[in-house]
Amino acid sequence: MSRADRKRGDAGIAAYCTTAVALVLVTIAFLTPYWIQYDYRIYGANLEKLGLWTHCFRSLPDPKDYYHFRYFVGCRWILDPFTTGYREIRSYINPPFMVATQVLFTFCFFLLLCACVLVFLVILHCLVKREVRLMRIISLVLLISGIFGTFAVIVFGAKAASEEWLPNLNPAHTYLSWSYGLAVVGVFFEFVTALLFYLESRLQRKRDLTPSSQASYVAASTKA
Repeated sequence: MSRADRKRGDAGIAAYCTTAVALVLVTIAFLTPYWIQYDYRIYGANLEKLGLWTHCFRSLPDPKDYYHFRYFVGCRWILDPFTTGYREIRSYINPPFMVATQVLFTFCFFLLLCACVLVFLVILHCLVKREVRLMRIISLVLLISGIFGTFAVIVFGAKAASEEWLPNLNPAHTYLSWSYGLAVVGVFFEFVTALLFYLESRLQRKRDLTPSSQASYVAASTKA
C-alpha cells in the first residue's frame, strides 16, 4: 500500500495525541522536584520539597555532625559533588526505596523516548511495509514503560511517608505533590496509548488484507 493509500483510523490519531500527552507529563515529572512537599505553614521544617533528582531543604542538620555545626539549606542535585558533606549523607536522604524509584522511573522515561522515536517513523511513513509490525512494537514498548512507571509510583507512594525516612521529617505534615500526580497520570496515558497503537495495528492489518488494498498495491508496484 502506498503512502497516499495509508489512512489512519481514529485509534491511530488518538494514539498520536496520547503519546504527546504522556511524553509531556512523564518528562515534567521526571525533571521537577515536587514529588513530595512539606506543609509551608509549619515552622521549623527541615524539608521544603523533593523530587527524583533534587532535594530542597529549609535547614537539614548533618546527621553525622555531632556538634551541629553543619546544616544543608536550599536545593541540591542528589549527585552534587561540590557541597561538603553532602556525599556522606546521600544514603541517609536517598534510601533504597528512593533509589528503586529513580531506577524504575528512569527506565520508564527512557522507553517512552524510544517509543516516541518509533512513532515519528510511523508518522513520516519511513517504513510503510512494516508499519503494522512497528505499531505493535510501539505498543509493547509503551506497555513495558508503563509497567516500570507503575512500580515506581507505587513504591514511592507506599514508602514516602515512612517515619524511618528522614526521622526529623514528620509524615503528618508532608504530602505527595503535583510532580507525583503527573507521573501517575503520565503512566496511565502510556497504557492507553499502548492499547490504541495495538488497535490501530489490527485495523491496518485488516485493511492490508482486503482485496481492494491488495489490488491497489499490486497496481502501484506494476507502475513502478
